Amino acid sequence: MPRPLAGNVMALACMLAWSTNFPIAGHLLKTWHPLLLTPVRNGVAALCLVLVCIIVGKAKDLLRIPLKVLLPSSFLALGFSTYGFIWSQELIDPVLAAIIVSAMPLFSLALGWLAGSERLTPQIMAGIALAIVGGFIVSRANTVENPLAGSTWIGAAVMLAAVGLYVWYTRTMVNGLPDIPDLPKAAASMTAVTLFCLLISGGAVAFGLVPVKLDLTPPNLYLALWLGAVAVGLSTALWFLSARHIGVTVATMHHNLVPFYVILIGLASGAAITSGHVVGAALVIAGVILAQFKPRVARQPAA
Repeated sequence: MPRPLAGNVMALACMLAWSTNFPIAGHLLKTWHPLLLTPVRNGVAALCLVLVCIIVGKAKDLLRIPLKVLLPSSFLALGFSTYGFIWSQELIDPVLAAIIVSAMPLFSLALGWLAGSERLTPQIMAGIALAIVGGFIVSRANTVENPLAGSTWIGAAVMLAAVGLYVWYTRTMVNGLPDIPDLPKAAASMTAVTLFCLLISGGAVAFGLVPVKLDLTPPNLYLALWLGAVAVGLSTALWFLSARHIGVTVATMHHNLVPFYVILIGLASGAAITSGHVVGAALVIAGVILAQFKPRVARQPAA
């Protein structure tokens, strides 16, 4: 399979796996506090990924990842990003949150340009514009609410910071460790962020800032297992794989299809696909294709 095609297939699979996070987390959060669910899902993801590394003989690669890269990216950046997403969603409207997240490719391109690894070409800018507009349309397909209603500037700023930190973490792990296989990088990342979440959530519980609210009945434990192993663990491994094949910027453009995949998953419970979903998804796909399109160069006739 050609490298670009493989990367896009992996990105699609990654976003499908990640999309299951939303209905499952939505159900679990009825009986779990978000600050308690976060370390559980990340911990399950870390455990599963480490076990897979051991099974496939890549455990030694875990020890090759330098702490000087892992600590600032996975422990701090991904850790603060994780809680930034949780906190900001309590301060801003879901539509505004979706709009900010849809701009993720722009963050990646800006970081790549500042690092000198990407160029601001009209083609890539047009592709990103299509992806952002498409993501916005898909996110708003089921609502006509004002995205600024009930939102605060603090919430928007926290969400922007969370998106920026997540993109920086991804670029650091993918581009900064080219000789480390993607599976060990995913396992190490999840282990590091789990430790961060245990510190934050454990401290919040110890100081009485959050109630101990979690439902450990078998059905919810099964859902938590899927949430950690598939929605977080598998999607993280696929995320690194796809970003290595097609680049972080193009991989982030796939993220704007997540609302469409969530609707597809919701069809079983009566959700409806509207023209807005279809048009928005088509624009995102067009943007992904445009960003990677390389026109053939005509051969010069022999002299």
